[in-house]
Amino acid sequence: MEAVPAVSSGAEKPPQFFLISLAPRLNTIRHADKCSKLENDAICGLTTFSIANDVAKYFAIIPALFAGTLPWLKRIDIMHLHSPTSAILSAVIFNALIIPALIPVALNGVTYRPLGADALLRRNLLVWGLGGVILPFPGIKLIDMIMVAFHFVA
Repeated sequence: MEAVPAVSSGAEKPPQFFLISLAPRLNTIRHADKCSKLENDAICGLTTFSIANDVAKYFAIIPALFAGTLPWLKRIDIMHLHSPTSAILSAVIFNALIIPALIPVALNGVTYRPLGADALLRRNLLVWGLGGVILPFPGIKLIDMIMVAFHFVA
């Protein structure tokens, strides 16, 4: 255990010391810097996945919602979901399932690889971006089919 000073937010209170447990690998600046890079890589990958995931969900929801009033949207309705209600509900359920599935990635970080910015961006776009675009389509369609099969939606 090592005492680490932490300044409180109140002006009338003096700085307080808290005992925290420091991980053995964080003893040097080099290891702290490496951990910081791991966190940034994980955050960058998850952000890429999140943006790509949202774009894919819009392609699932928007055509289902507005195909009745905007007939030209039927051409981009590649998922052919049961109804606008099932499209929205399927996307919400998919989000509710995918977010907890990504928590271990956020907590554990990613494996450190000494890559340049270009290589890191290329890898994140390939793995997380492509995964974020592709994964929602079968996930949302499967949830839609299950809800229709069990008569959860009309």
